[in-house]
Amino acid sequence: MPAVLQMLLGATLISSAAIFVQLATVPPSVAGFWRMAFGGLFLMLWLYLRKQPLSGWRGRPLAMMLLSAALFVADLWFWHRSIRWVGPGLSTLLANFQVFLMAAFGVWWFGERLSWRFSAGLLLAFAGTAFLLLPNWSTWPPQFHLGVAYGFITAACYAGFMLTLKRAQAMPGGPSPASSVACVCVASSLLFAPLIALEGHSLAIPDQHNLWVLLAYGLIAQAAGWIAIAGSMPRLGAGMIGLLLLAQPTSAYLLDALIFKLHLRPYDMVGIGLALAGIFLGTTARQPAKSAPEAPAK
Repeated sequence: MPAVLQMLLGATLISSAAIFVQLATVPPSVAGFWRMAFGGLFLMLWLYLRKQPLSGWRGRPLAMMLLSAALFVADLWFWHRSIRWVGPGLSTLLANFQVFLMAAFGVWWFGERLSWRFSAGLLLAFAGTAFLLLPNWSTWPPQFHLGVAYGFITAACYAGFMLTLKRAQAMPGGPSPASSVACVCVASSLLFAPLIALEGHSLAIPDQHNLWVLLAYGLIAQAAGWIAIAGSMPRLGAGMIGLLLLAQPTSAYLLDALIFKLHLRPYDMVGIGLALAGIFLGTTARQPAKSAPEAPAK
């Protein structure tokens, strides 16, 4: 499958993640643990059935994947709370401000160039987000304000996770896409366990409803989605990865409206359109530097 289509498929699959978190009634960190635990089990089974070894689980690639797992745990910790406080659609849109961080990192790390359109896109994206937030900002409860902040923090963690995972795969002796995501799943679930204990929660799944929701969360949003994304990452530039992941917030808003009956007012539609247009403009403004199209990481 072409890398672009594979990335779009993965982005669409993981767009369901916020919906599963909203449907589950377990605490946010518990949902994160079971996403990674079930996702890891599905990936291990997939690798076994395909007779693929767990490649790259040693040396520098392993260290980079462990860093990636820590960043993903931070990503999910903040994002799950943002979902509960501002909703699946908005929390996913805020998290996808990662595209600017990915593109900016491409300038510094890979020697890529940015035109003036990047700054224009950034301003347009923030203007669109302002349309979504400012009209009723003073009437929203404090948790909504905190959820917005958590959404932006998620974006930083998300970008770090994507970049470190991409780097791990590019290292000599690095893992295959499925093997790298399986490692991240296992390590992330192990990191979530002590966090949940500190928060005073139990790992127990309370009922059949949550069992099916969390199983689907691990299979669709984690295993299947990230196999598709990780498989396309080595063939795409940092900015292009961020651009294609725009399918995630778009799909999340549609699912939010269909499942949770999210009411979108006219200025909400304008805000969503401006934010997505700005992110698109900012990311597509990036052009690889002629002298160093894909320089090795420093």
